[in-house]
Amino acid sequence: MGNRSSVSTNSDNDGGSGSGMFLAPELQAKINSEFDAKILNEEWDKRHQQRETNEAIREAEVKQQMEALDVKAKAVHGRLDEMTDKIKSQLADLEVELEHDVDRLSAKFEGNVSRGAASCIDARAELNSCYTTLKDSAECQIFAKKLEKCVTEALA
Repeated sequence: MGNRSSVSTNSDNDGGSGSGMFLAPELQAKINSEFDAKILNEEWDKRHQQRETNEAIREAEVKQQMEALDVKAKAVHGRLDEMTDKIKSQLADLEVELEHDVDRLSAKFEGNVSRGAASCIDARAELNSCYTTLKDSAECQIFAKKLEKCVTEALA
């Protein structure tokens, strides 16, 4: 504006009939360009800030969901651990019970092993092997029933 070449008066453009100040077209274009750039930068900054805010909100939501899933997973693992402990306890009880029955049968026969009793020893060994390898409990139940049947027949 202090530059005389970029400022002209109405008298120059109007033939002297008006008063006022006019900018040279180059200066006006530069001002418009700078104004547009400023507006674009402000808009970009505003949108960038909004994206960062949205991203922070999404990150917090995902973190909250992960924490909720972690709590659920811990609860499920706790229940599974309880179930496993219960099954192991039942297996140990059954093993003690069967061992007691075998000891009782051995005492009853006092070393007089008959052919049926020999097959009961095999059934007991199979059941014991199943328990020590902790295979499927349903498979161990089959051996337990086989041993129970054998003992019942041997006692009869």
